[in-house]
Amino acid sequence: MQTRFMLFPLLAALACTVSAEAQVPQLSAIAPAKPGEPVRFTFQAPPGVLWAMVFYRAVGEDEFRSLPLRAETGGMVANLPADEIGGRSIQYYLAFRGAEGVTYLPQGAPGIMANLELAAAPGQAADGTRTKHKVPFHVEASLEQLVYRSQKVDNERTFFSGGQVSLGYEVESGEHRMSLNTRVAYQGQPMAGQSHWSVGELRGLYAYRDHRAQIGDMSLQESEFTVGGAGRRGMDYLYDDQVFYAHVFAVNTQQLGGFKGLAWPARGTELFGGAVGYAWMDGRVRSKLVLLTGRDDPSQGINVGSASFMTRREGSTVALTMEAALLSYRLSLNGEYARSSYDRDLDDPAGKVQDQAWRLGGAWSEKSYSARASYRQIGRDFGTLGYPMMEGDRRSADGGFSLTLDPAWSLNVSATSERNNPNADPLETRAQNDVQTLDGHWTPATGFTLKAGVSNAAQKAGSLADPLIPFANSKRSGAFTGFDWAMGAKGALAFSVQLDRIEGTGASTTTGRSTTMILGGSFQQPDVIRVAPTLSYSKSAEDGTGQDYSVASLFVNADVTLVKKMLNLALNGGYNRMDTPGAGVMTSTNVDAALQYYLTPYLERQFHRGQAVLALRFRYTKSQSLPEAERRASLTLNFSF
Repeated sequence: MQTRFMLFPLLAALACTVSAEAQVPQLSAIAPAKPGEPVRFTFQAPPGVLWAMVFYRAVGEDEFRSLPLRAETGGMVANLPADEIGGRSIQYYLAFRGAEGVTYLPQGAPGIMANLELAAAPGQAADGTRTKHKVPFHVEASLEQLVYRSQKVDNERTFFSGGQVSLGYEVESGEHRMSLNTRVAYQGQPMAGQSHWSVGELRGLYAYRDHRAQIGDMSLQESEFTVGGAGRRGMDYLYDDQVFYAHVFAVNTQQLGGFKGLAWPARGTELFGGAVGYAWMDGRVRSKLVLLTGRDDPSQGINVGSASFMTRREGSTVALTMEAALLSYRLSLNGEYARSSYDRDLDDPAGKVQDQAWRLGGAWSEKSYSARASYRQIGRDFGTLGYPMMEGDRRSADGGFSLTLDPAWSLNVSATSERNNPNADPLETRAQNDVQTLDGHWTPATGFTLKAGVSNAAQKAGSLADPLIPFANSKRSGAFTGFDWAMGAKGALAFSVQLDRIEGTGASTTTGRSTTMILGGSFQQPDVIRVAPTLSYSKSAEDGTGQDYSVASLFVNADVTLVKKMLNLALNGGYNRMDTPGAGVMTSTNVDAALQYYLTPYLERQFHRGQAVLALRFRYTKSQSLPEAERRASLTLNFSF
């Protein structure tokens, strides 16, 4: 009964609007009629669109490339040159910004993309079996030789090196595409127990129309309560024709070293699962069912550490997700319901426990205003092996409203409320956090924006270990103002002031205030100079003791061109002054300067690719924590080909 009750708000909210039909923004891609002609993208944009960008890639590729659209009578268009397509089938999606924010087409992008099949090139067989081969190769290296140090250290290492080599093989025959890519990394100073060489990535892929299979390193993303993130290794198969979706996978729960778990999950870190989905109304309504099961042993991972909360786990999770974009994309709804049978610690006798999690959210967008709201509830014993950790026993709600009076004025309101241990289990820490914000922006002239806002927050927490933790129970209030000024292509200036007050409301009644000011900017004259300084000052005080703390900092980043495209002086430096009661004034100074000689023009002339920079680098550090100022000089070479 409880499961059906939790499903009701998700299904009812979507069902009550699924029959709505209206004119929607349309994106279309027209394949070239003749070889050598471009692909033409057209976008029937709604009123108020500020910009639109198409992201595209050949089927089977990992990285997207971008193409901006330009306004024309009746819409926005862009042409993709034939020599940049790189295949007979491309995947693409659109991002555009209007008064309500950034929107993606098709709905669900970039996780869901549109496909375009291209005609065969001249001379290609009618059945599309002409084979193309490609061997991508890329190498990066960084070398440094220390030539001078003012403070000598016995047996100090003076040579440092690192880099990586990426190598692949790709073959395309008609609509079939296969690739194998690997990346081998080298570190000259490995940590104890680590090798100089490591396999950073190894992946094989086969793609045919709407099918894709891969083996090796990959990333997965199905839903908030099931699985997501990179660092996976194993194998998977995906079918997606924009209407029906199917995905099955067998991967490791941890990032493993060497070739371990490359094709099949290693014992103790296996995660098996899959998902099926379907889309209605031209992709505006989508649902998906996700199922996964497995076991996790964090001690086998290479990037986990030895945190005590990392335990061996086992369990299964099933989830149903739904998304809808209705009423000309003005109304968007999303939700998920998940249940788990989960043992968070295989080394204790507790065993598996069943629990649930669910979320429901929606947004309404118009040209002049937008509103959003969401709610999520995660049970105390809910868990999933698809994420390294998930905090349970939590309820949260958030909402917001944005108003655009005209292109120059905007107002934003938001509120968030979160409860941990809402049922007040006496053996668990209980926490409550509420935050409200209000901010406005005014742009009286192109490139110049004034901004101001206020915030209020309250936190309540009960710690079993120490009930006197300062500000565990507190109220916070703040206000800010400032401006952003873009002075054309050569300069920019930004200024902000933040005022905050905090008051203890629990066993600790300490109160305090703080003021922070930041002034930053940049100026550049192409091929001559670029300077970007930042000045900040912060002061805080405890009302009870009257003690004041202050910190002042100045940072400068600059580049000076000595010989165009050949010789450059790069400067980075900072000064910091801290005044602390009882400790007095402490200062520190850091300067990093490099005389850089560019070898890139030579590589481009000889090989038409590659970048390289040879530099003489000077570093100066002075701090009261050091007995004397430290000076270093070294030769560096950074190379990419």
